Amino acid sequence: MTDYKEIKGKTVLNIASDLDNAEGQGEIWFNTTSGDFKTIVKVAGAWATGGSLNTGRFDQLHAGAGTATAALTFGGATNSPATGVTAVAEKYDGSSWTETGDLNAARSIGAGFGTQTAAFGVAGSTN
Repeated sequence: MTDYKEIKGKTVLNIASDLDNAEGQGEIWFNTTSGDFKTIVKVAGAWATGGSLNTGRFDQLHAGAGTATAALTFGGATNSPATGVTAVAEKYDGSSWTETGDLNAARSIGAGFGTQTAAFGVAGSTN
């Protein structure tokens, strides 16, 4: 029969302070001063919000995925029956969107590719 000594697992480090990031990453320890179990988990990244588009719309054409400081979106449709499909183009600089040269024809649900400074909008619906 198995006894506790065979199944207890590993000993948890007991210390009176926290480990620094390099020492503690991926480790579990008990801080005897605070009475808490601690760990440091490396996070690959986090989502963040940026500025809102100047013209709210959906079904836009995008120039690739862009980067955190250089994205481009153009065209799309609005919820307003008065404007419907739009030709508006906006570029992103990492904190805000700025309207730039519009499409020559309003369209939505097309394809876009390229970079912020050299993009193509292909096909799409004009109605």
